[in-house]
Amino acid sequence: MVAEPISHGLLAASEFSGEHIPLWAEFDPSWYRSRYAQAIADMAGTIEDDQELLGFWRHHGARHGHSPNRLFDELWYRRANRDVENGIRIGIFEFGYQHYCEIGFRARSGHWLFSEEHYFKCNPDLTLSLLQQKNYRNGYDHYLAIGDREHRSSHRFFDPDIFRSSLFEKRLPYEENIGAFSQFLCSPKAASLRTSWYFDPAWYLSKNPAVEELIASGEYIGPLHHYLSNDAPTAFNPHPYFSESFYNETYPDVAGIVQAGGLRNGYEHFLNYGIAEGRQPIGGVDFAEYSRQPGALRRIRQGRASEIFAQWVALQEGGHFEVPPAPMHAGQYAQLSASRMEAILPLVVRTPLDFSFVGTPKISVIIDVRNQFPGLLRSLTSLHESRRGDVQVIIVDAQSGDETASLEDYVVGVEIVRTPHRKQGLLWQLGIAHAQAAAVLLLEPGTTLCYGALTAACKSLGKPGVVAVGAQLLKDDLHVLAAGAVVFRDGNVQIYGEGLPSFSPEVGFTRICDAFAGGALLCDVAALRAVEIDIEFEDPTFRWVALSLALRQSGGKLLYDPCFMVVGARQKRASEMQIRQERVMLRQRFASLLRCNPAGAPKMEVRARSIGSKMRILVLAEQIPLHQRGGRLARTADIVRTLAVDGMQVTVCPIQDCDAGLLDRVADLPDNVEVIETCDPAQLGVFLDNRAQSFDAVWICGGSVLNRVSYYLHERAYALPTCGFVLDTSGLDAFDRYLQERQKGKRDERALTDMLEADLQVELHEAWFCQAIVTRSSFEAGLVRKLGYDNVSVLGEAPVSGPERDFASRSGLVFATPIYSEASAAYRDLQWLMREVFPRLDRRLPPDVSVAIASHLAPHVDLTEIARYRRVEPSGGLPDLDDLFSQRRVLLSPSLYAEALPYEAQRAAGFGLPTVMGGEDSEAPCLSVLLDPEHYADAVARLYQDEKLWRSVSEKARASVGDAETYRRALGDILRNARVRKED
Repeated sequence: MVAEPISHGLLAASEFSGEHIPLWAEFDPSWYRSRYAQAIADMAGTIEDDQELLGFWRHHGARHGHSPNRLFDELWYRRANRDVENGIRIGIFEFGYQHYCEIGFRARSGHWLFSEEHYFKCNPDLTLSLLQQKNYRNGYDHYLAIGDREHRSSHRFFDPDIFRSSLFEKRLPYEENIGAFSQFLCSPKAASLRTSWYFDPAWYLSKNPAVEELIASGEYIGPLHHYLSNDAPTAFNPHPYFSESFYNETYPDVAGIVQAGGLRNGYEHFLNYGIAEGRQPIGGVDFAEYSRQPGALRRIRQGRASEIFAQWVALQEGGHFEVPPAPMHAGQYAQLSASRMEAILPLVVRTPLDFSFVGTPKISVIIDVRNQFPGLLRSLTSLHESRRGDVQVIIVDAQSGDETASLEDYVVGVEIVRTPHRKQGLLWQLGIAHAQAAAVLLLEPGTTLCYGALTAACKSLGKPGVVAVGAQLLKDDLHVLAAGAVVFRDGNVQIYGEGLPSFSPEVGFTRICDAFAGGALLCDVAALRAVEIDIEFEDPTFRWVALSLALRQSGGKLLYDPCFMVVGARQKRASEMQIRQERVMLRQRFASLLRCNPAGAPKMEVRARSIGSKMRILVLAEQIPLHQRGGRLARTADIVRTLAVDGMQVTVCPIQDCDAGLLDRVADLPDNVEVIETCDPAQLGVFLDNRAQSFDAVWICGGSVLNRVSYYLHERAYALPTCGFVLDTSGLDAFDRYLQERQKGKRDERALTDMLEADLQVELHEAWFCQAIVTRSSFEAGLVRKLGYDNVSVLGEAPVSGPERDFASRSGLVFATPIYSEASAAYRDLQWLMREVFPRLDRRLPPDVSVAIASHLAPHVDLTEIARYRRVEPSGGLPDLDDLFSQRRVLLSPSLYAEALPYEAQRAAGFGLPTVMGGEDSEAPCLSVLLDPEHYADAVARLYQDEKLWRSVSEKARASVGDAETYRRALGDILRNARVRKED
């Protein structure tokens, strides 16, 4: 009979006053009796009684390094925590487990295969305060209770997916109900399997045969246990792709840290820091080259550098990451599509496609066809899958001789118009005459609609002045077949975007364009009926272009929308002679429209792809500006949004590798903004060459960005406008540094002023290149003017206003300043709040007042320590700031940056959310107090609990918000003035 775990009486901390006892907090007599059988026999003989065995462990075994259960490792705990070992030696603690039960459990890890820091970092939906609310004592308690079965990761060296794959490979059972971690610890066979790409157990045993003897003796449960727990950590390598001796010899700075006890070994340094620093794990390999690839760089900047090494190791061993199959050629895709139609044909025969509708349809679909039954069926199937019961389908059949002649056997509820005419223009006219809806979709047979395509097209058709919406037409391999068309002055037509991946930057935004060349076109029926559809064009591309130009000539706009995504095939073109003739016809019939179009020339299609924009603006920023990133990037996102909404064609070009996903950009930026994913300074010259004379103005976000790109702006001056360069300082780095140094109090004011002037000279070294310089406050403008610049304008933050919510409907605190590094003032502010202010708030605020940390976090910024504070709520991913600003009662922002409210405080003001800031400025639209813990905590508590004070500060904050029209005009004036060449 297996003995049940029993209480050992060591849980003296107040956290253990409830009924719940963690699994790691019990003595396991069965396991202990088996694990230390020889030691028990040598010291006490046979002990049958469990309570007597508990006493033996308390008074004898624990002092000899015995663990009370398999979930806590006494010897490892002592080696990992030197202060605990020292405390045992001088008599403060009897053994390590006592320290862990009394205080260590709050922040330290009790097992070599579980890391409290890793657990909270990898699971942002969990915080210590949340777990404590649910009666868990720490992360380890939660993991053992439910986290293991929820498939959460306990440690970098333990990936449940890899462990499970290893079990299957060895034909060992996987016990879903007990979890991967528990199975690993309980099964001797499982304990020798691979659990991550950071350690190779088979290789480790082959290189260290003595370890097998230690495992057999029961001192270690497996090779990973030995590697993570042995007392000579620099003597063993984890796998053939990392060498301790090479690393420590190559990097003596790391060797010194390891020898001083700052790190366990060189491998720990490499995984935590070395990869991001570009260090090599072993001689004779080129991991550094692999880590410089764009995808690897992106993961490193996202703080996932160790994943790059794991992927690289997996590729060396040929496992885990499958090699993608060879790409299919066009004929194979066509065959696959045809096979799909053949497969569903019996279904359509037995259950015809029903397009019946009631009332007035919202869309009339016109498909003209002649002997194209497979393509027609493909289009109809797609329509049926995407229809909403409000679509009228009109088939115009030009005397087909295939199954189209008996189309009634396959579909119901469609109107079939049969005609002897074969010219597409006439077929369109016949179909339009039968259309009942306000919008008409012209669809080529064989073209299929992607999910949401019709919804997106209808939304775009509703925009002012738009009479037709063209699609992102893809081939079967999902590369672009056409993303609109450019019509040059001579009548030549160039398909835009062909061959690019779908939604690539060049085709992933909406734009007003010349024409469309086929696939699908959603039109306003009134506009379509008002134009004369030309019936003389025989080439399919020119037929669609002629219709497009006729709609434009009537005064309407043609909008390309990439979300109106369809899949089709290129129609067979006419002969070269016919194309030349129709090019002349097009030029003659639309002469008034085309005479101002660009002449056909190399690289002109990018310049000519958009028409009707007020101004074409290139925005050079360090990263893609998104609101979720806060601070300066959010400010730039507001500027980009304002320009785009005002009709400007904006191209955003980040000079640092992009780590923002497509979904982030789609959700945050307007749909008519072009975002170049990656364009570092070395690539900028090529980019500007390809976009020669494509921009009317250049907006540069920050002096550091200008300093990095100035060489390429000089070198490619022929490709850029002469005037129109604007430098937005976006908050001066030099002044932020000045404030940080002044806060330290280590320099006198004279030295600080000299430092500020020198730093400003460096930051604005290339500012003379620009026709306009923009600052966010009058104070900053004064600093810039002192350097001799007279072209300085002030542009505050974009005004925003949220719903008015009163005092009673709000609760909780929020900190939202972005943290770009652990050396930043914002990070120090948060640490100061946690260590100095939050404990004082505990004496002033009710226990249910929570703190939301809503900051954007840069890679490698670790808030694990801060998340341990009991009031901190789990982030659960990136929160919606506007929602928080309308729900919380007080915003915490201790520092005053560059004599202006931080971006987040100004945005919060629009929601009536008052801010408590450091300083003593009675005019500021916030509660400004002396930056002292007692004063700050008192101010937060007063503002949180005093409704009259809260209303006063909230109203003052709302009153400080400007209006959108003034902001828009100010931004437009800055750009216009920058483009004006002032004559002497």
